[in-house]
Amino acid sequence: MIFVGIDIVSIRSIKKIIERTNFLETESVLNSVFTKREIQYCSSSKTPSKHYAVRFAGKEAFLKALGTGLRKDFLFSDIEFRNHEDGDPHANCYRKIKKKLLKNGIKRINVSFSHSRENAVAIVILEK
Repeated sequence: MIFVGIDIVSIRSIKKIIERTNFLETESVLNSVFTKREIQYCSSSKTPSKHYAVRFAGKEAFLKALGTGLRKDFLFSDIEFRNHEDGDPHANCYRKIKKKLLKNGIKRINVSFSHSRENAVAIVILEK
């Protein structure tokens, strides 16, 4: 059995959120959504907003595939996207989201990211 989630995000919207807030607010926003590793990776890029946007889309797609959406007991930062050495993304899950995956018998997480100049898209497939 498989479960699929997909999401698309405007890169410009993510860029505006990051640029519109002052440094301390930006740090707070980023830390509430992304892990420290994700922030380090995205911030070190020539185009951070593109990398943040695609990971945000991935987190939304992940929760859609899980069938929960964002609930008060789940945190975006409990889903982490990293890249294998070949560049392919993969997901690490923590705390309550990891418990939910184990409870639902999810054995494999498949992730794909893509983007244009304007939008970032992610698809997540969870397999039992």
